[in-house]
Amino acid sequence: LAVRQVGHTVKQVRREILFAAARAYYGILLTDGIVTITRRSWESARDHLRIAYARYQAGVAPELAVTKAQLDLAKAHQSWIQAENALRNAKLGMALLLNRSDFDYRPIRPSRPLLPAGKRSHWVKMARKHRSELKTAHIGISMAQKGVQQIWMKFFPTVAFIGNFRGSNASGFSDQKTSWNVMLAAQLPIYTGGTRVLELKEAHSKLRQAHLQFE
Repeated sequence: LAVRQVGHTVKQVRREILFAAARAYYGILLTDGIVTITRRSWESARDHLRIAYARYQAGVAPELAVTKAQLDLAKAHQSWIQAENALRNAKLGMALLLNRSDFDYRPIRPSRPLLPAGKRSHWVKMARKHRSELKTAHIGISMAQKGVQQIWMKFFPTVAFIGNFRGSNASGFSDQKTSWNVMLAAQLPIYTGGTRVLELKEAHSKLRQAHLQFE
């Protein structure tokens, strides 16, 4: 059971890595769009500065309007640089997930995913059948049940059946060349200081925890 559980855990880890790679790709796509927006904001702020300076030269606007336009242009440029750095970090994270030195690909917007069809009960049934983490949790329930059974077995007596058969080439006083004996031994643990009861409570707690993790 432990070997099977570890196998399903490995599958789940691989699935989580793929999910992290997909999420990182969408992160690159998002930050790339933010770079485009901030660049256009900078271009718009630059045009506003040109207009404000022209209005100031014409005597229509005060010098304060030019100063404000310059400040807006600086803020837009700073936002553009921050977006570029965020895009670079997102591509670096994607490269680490893909085990590459860099990620220079231009992200392409994927098609819109289709929602699964069917009833919720069918989704839950399919998830319990195919999802690795649920299989791992189900095996955990079986292992916890085995643990409870092992503790209960400590309350039962230990029985040993021993048999011996001997043969010799000379007969002794009994004029028999063979001899045999059978022995049945039983050991019953009456009192162990309450350790079995505590172990049984702990095993039941682990079983309830396994059921909660599966649900």
